[in-house]
Amino acid sequence: MMPVTHLISLRRYAQGPTVPVLLDDNKAVQGSSQIIDYLDYKYPSPALTPENAGDRQLCLEIEQTMDKKIGESIRQIFYFRLHAYPLYLRHCFTHSMPLLKRFFFPLVYPLVRSRIYNGYVISDSSVAHSRREFESAMSEIENALKHNQYLVGNTFSRADLSVASMLSMLVMPSQHPFPWIDIPDAETRTYY
Repeated sequence: MMPVTHLISLRRYAQGPTVPVLLDDNKAVQGSSQIIDYLDYKYPSPALTPENAGDRQLCLEIEQTMDKKIGESIRQIFYFRLHAYPLYLRHCFTHSMPLLKRFFFPLVYPLVRSRIYNGYVISDSSVAHSRREFESAMSEIENALKHNQYLVGNTFSRADLSVASMLSMLVMPSQHPFPWIDIPDAETRTYY
């Protein structure tokens, strides 16, 4: 969940609200895949994308598949569950806003809440589908890591980075830039 103020400040640098955004001097690189490509180009050693064509293709497939099965699923599941906790959602959107904007945010929150529900939650059946997709993805990752430390080959790659970044919200590492507070929903907490 990207805070609104970050989205507004990102618009100075980026084309749209897609995150993450890497700012390197005056250049903005938007989107996880594009950032990895940029880093591989600018800092080729060690590369995150394997040189071997088969491993490279497998990395890209994992990255795309897991973005849908993990990234989109987590977002939908969490928004569905956390919809019942407006104070928590307000924190997610306003924690970095100036005090005056935080004061006025409750006035626009009903609109934000409606857009979240219509854009991400959609229906109970779509959330149930996301739960199945997420569980399937976690099984795939578990199977891939049974006999290897990495998802592809013998070195850390863009596949590992992509999956780790998508799961960071569940792990809530102290290094994460988001100022976490305890998620109030017990079922949501079972995901981490």
